[in-house]
Amino acid sequence: MEYKEIVFNNRFEASGFIQKLKERAYSPLDWVNSETIQFYGCIFPNVTLDCLFVYGETITPAQIEKLPKIGVFANFSAYGSSKKYKGLRNIKGETILNTIYDELTLFYQTNNAIFIKTQKDGLFGLVCYVPLSNKVNIIIQPKYDDIFDAGEFTFGFITNGKVGFASLSGQEIIEAKYKEEDKYNHFFDGKALVCKDSKFAVSCYINHYGEVVGLEEDYDNSLFSGNGTGYYPYGELPDSLDAYEGDESNLWNTD
Repeated sequence: MEYKEIVFNNRFEASGFIQKLKERAYSPLDWVNSETIQFYGCIFPNVTLDCLFVYGETITPAQIEKLPKIGVFANFSAYGSSKKYKGLRNIKGETILNTIYDELTLFYQTNNAIFIKTQKDGLFGLVCYVPLSNKVNIIIQPKYDDIFDAGEFTFGFITNGKVGFASLSGQEIIEAKYKEEDKYNHFFDGKALVCKDSKFAVSCYINHYGEVVGLEEDYDNSLFSGNGTGYYPYGELPDSLDAYEGDESNLWNTD
């Protein structure tokens, strides 16, 4: 099952999407009509109605007085609102992630779970939604400068301008010590090209445990990219028509 994400830019877009959803839903969606709720987006699969709504909800002064004055609620004005914060509700209207985040975006998905990137006060974290249990587990509280999909069930985290790697369970496997550049830090076939953030460091490949498995120069990919290397080890480069007996009409004939 593949999940995708839609962002609502205004109430009109939200209302149009929800109206189409209500026509397909098996249970009443009357809760979406609440005037206190604002919808920012929806994370939904392509085959079922197991939707997650990204929402904010107005907090009235009376409700605020009943809340404990700790954590994110400690700085709420008595006449304020939590609508600027975002949380998650399921299709039944049940809150499965409280409205304490500045942003929530789809990050990664497996056959059994989806991972959602969280943002709070300029820092990033990760939560995991397991559809079968209808629960959201907090993997990492927002604490990194950024996180990104590093491939092969691994995410990269950035702190103080350096990149490290962690498992999808939130365990930091490789400390943050690598350069933050596009050509680096993506796992493929069990290894990732990295370069330590130091003056004389050279690019190398590491495995998922941070062990060096080879230098960049050990893997010559030039034969598989662009128009080739221009190097032919068997004397002069042959004419392309030699393969077609000198007849251009045979160029597309594969018989």
